[in-house]
Order: sequence, then C-alpha cells, then structure tokens
Amino acid sequence: MVVLLGGLAVPSIQRFRRLDSIRDALQARDLATAYALLNDHLRREPTDSEAELDAARTARRLDDFDASDRHLKRYESLGGSSEEVRLERRLRASQSGSMDGASGALKFCADHPDHPSTSLMIEALSRGFLAAAQPVRAREAIELWLKRDPPIADRAYAMVLRGRSFEMQADVPSAIADYRAALAVDPRSDDARFALAEILSRESPAEARPLYEYLLNKDYRSFEVRLGFVRCLRQLGELDRAAAKVAELKRERGEFVPIHVEAARIALEQGRAADAEPDLVFALERAPRDRDAHVQMVRCLRDLGREADARKWIERLTALDAELFRNLPSTGTKP
Repeated sequence: MVVLLGGLAVPSIQRFRRLDSIRDALQARDLATAYALLNDHLRREPTDSEAELDAARTARRLDDFDASDRHLKRYESLGGSSEEVRLERRLRASQSGSMDGASGALKFCADHPDHPSTSLMIEALSRGFLAAAQPVRAREAIELWLKRDPPIADRAYAMVLRGRSFEMQADVPSAIADYRAALAVDPRSDDARFALAEILSRESPAEARPLYEYLLNKDYRSFEVRLGFVRCLRQLGELDRAAAKVAELKRERGEFVPIHVEAARIALEQGRAADAEPDLVFALERAPRDRDAHVQMVRCLRDLGREADARKWIERLTALDAELFRNLPSTGTKP
C-alpha cells in the first residue's frame, strides 16, 4: 500500500514542481521560459483553465498576440471567467497603444493598489502610452507601478520603460541614468543591458561594446544585438570587421532597412561612396521618412561630387525635420 500511494503521489509532486517553476520564471520576468513551461504543462494537463489564462497573458506580454488569442479562446472553451477574458483583451489593446479609457484605468489602479490585476494593468498602460507616443503619461503609470514595490525584475523593467520615455523626449542623460539604475537593481536584466547598450552605442561605443558582447553570448534579441554590435565596430574604427558582419546580416534579412543604412555608413567610412548609394536608394524607397538615410544620402552624393543632387536631398531633409519637430511627443499630460 505504501508503494502504491507513493506511486500515486509522484504525478502530484511533479505537477507542483512544474507550477513552482512557472511561478519562479514569472517572478524573475523570464517570460520566454515561463511561456515554454506553461505550454509544456498544458500538454500534460490540457484542461487546466488557469494555466491557459496565464499562457494568454504571458504570450501577450511577449507581444505574441496570435498565441495569446489562441490561449484565450481555449480558456473560454474551458469555462473561464468572461470578466478575465474582457480584461485581457482590454490589456492587449492598451499595450498596443489604443488608449481609450486609459485615464479611467489608471485611476482604477491608483484607487485599488491591492487588486490582483493592478500590476498587469499598469504594465500594459505603461507600454501602451509609449506606443502611443505619450511619454509623460507613461511615466505617470510607471511611477504608480514603482510605488507598489514590485518584484526586483519588474522594478528594473519599469525603470527601462521610464528610460525609454526620456529617450522619446531626447533627454539622454535621464535615460542613461534609468538604464544604469535598472541594471544595478537587477544585474540579470537583459532588457536594461540592451537599452543601455543601444543608447551608449551612440554616446560611448567603447562602453557599449562589452554590453553587446555579453548579450551576444546569451543570444538575447540576436539580430538587434548583432546590428548594434556592428554600429559599435564602425564607430570604433574596425571597419573591415563591421563590413563583414553587416554583409552577414544583409544575407539573413535583406529587407530590413536599418541594415542597408548601416552598410552605407560603413561604405562611406571606407571611402566607397559608389557602393553606399544602392543601399541608400533601397532604404529610402522603403522608408522615405528615415532621417538617417536622408543624412547619409546627402553625404554620399557629396562624396560622389554630385552637389546638385545633394541639395535636393537637403531640401527633403529640411522638410522632414520640420515634420518630425511638429510631431514630437507632447511634454504635457493631456490624456
């Protein structure tokens, strides 16, 4: 009998271990691992409705909205709460930048700090305000989030989002300070490390380089990290290595405009203006409002001795700058 009971207990122990692992991953904000563990758990227990809801939430937080929808439909089919379904759909809309009702939602979070959904709501609102180019409103939500004393990983992520809000307003020192603070709070935060590397790649490439190298070894956001590392190499004067690596990226994702702009910058640094021009034509055909591509095109045409053509692009750049200035994110707090 003891052996039998022990055998029957094994599945329960394994289940608790799986659920503990999922909770630990979510607590550490290791969303990719948490989502993989949730999917594994659901293969074993396909009728666990709460796990389906957690999977829907985690997929949405990872910006995988198709997967989130699948889990949410499965949760509904298992008799899940219609209120939770409505809330999750509102959070998805908010996270995507649809801020209808955002002021009311933020007030609800402020008035109900202990509500079980408050943290998820604040996170979605913070990200949504950034997506909607409302950095000041984003900081309002983030400050509310930080006042709740969230877990270390969430605290670091909130600081990263606040840093992005400062970047949107061209406040580089405040952004860097937030990214550094986030990394100090949670040295495991690759989101903070990547954000800091990206901004330092423009301000201090030598300091950015080891951050990118660390992320390359972890395979975090591999493509974006590799492109950032190429920028560092170019700025540090390692042009041949940068050219070889950008060529690899172009073979992998030749449709991606920033790769062509970076390839053109490297070619211009190497004195190969004729090679830079096709990359810039490609970039500007697909992203006609890309400011950096405009700047590099002016430089390229001047290097080629085509001053009349360069002046035409200067006129376009001037018009683009005026448009960008008009559309700068508001510094006010209007909803």
